[in-house]
Amino acid sequence: MLLRRMMDHVKHQNWLAVFLDFVIVVAGILIAFQITQWNENRRERERETYVLERLTEDVRSIQSQAHAYARDYQRRADAAGRILQTALSDEPLPDEQPLLLEDLNQVFIRLTPIQRSPTFVELISSGELGVIQNNTLRESLIQFDLNIQSALQSDGIQVEFWIRNGAPLFAHTILDDQLGVDWQHSAYRIGSFDFSALRNDDTQISALSWIRRMHMFAANFSSDIATRADALAELLERYQEEQQP
Repeated sequence: MLLRRMMDHVKHQNWLAVFLDFVIVVAGILIAFQITQWNENRRERERETYVLERLTEDVRSIQSQAHAYARDYQRRADAAGRILQTALSDEPLPDEQPLLLEDLNQVFIRLTPIQRSPTFVELISSGELGVIQNNTLRESLIQFDLNIQSALQSDGIQVEFWIRNGAPLFAHTILDDQLGVDWQHSAYRIGSFDFSALRNDDTQISALSWIRRMHMFAANFSSDIATRADALAELLERYQEEQQP
């Protein structure tokens, strides 16, 4: 209808009316474009908010796990230290050897490594990292993910080193076969260990010392990841607060 009216105005050479019709058409296009752009921006903000909430949950989860791992590995390092102290002592072995066995159980266990943020991995895989509009925040997330990847590589090296250097100690360990009857509910547990022989075997002493060092290294690494995760989570939360209307 507007086009027909404009043609009528041109036919009658009513240039003012033609001009006004032209302005109306252009204004309509601009308004429609602005509405489209506004809707697109709103969807992007909603998507960013959703992604940031998921990232914050992931990072806080990593922080909590890393804190727990730092405490756990330190506990295992302390257990190895107690066994070493007993082995290097001239005092008679304690009658309560089950306590030493419990410490040895702690020493021999490694935890599954801390994993990357699933949300961040998804953003990288889908090429959607640009949904995070703040450059500083985006770079911080990238750096944190690189730290986690480095931790994963380090954990693999630690496990290999831990197994290789701990082999002399592992070889003298007898597991409790009773726990293997039901494999779904079985647990890794030591049945017996000759602590007297440990005192007279430098290779076992050295192996135990290396294992203790690996636990201490893992505790420090986990503590560092927890600190980095806490700083990143605070940055995420602060940015989300600033984005609130």
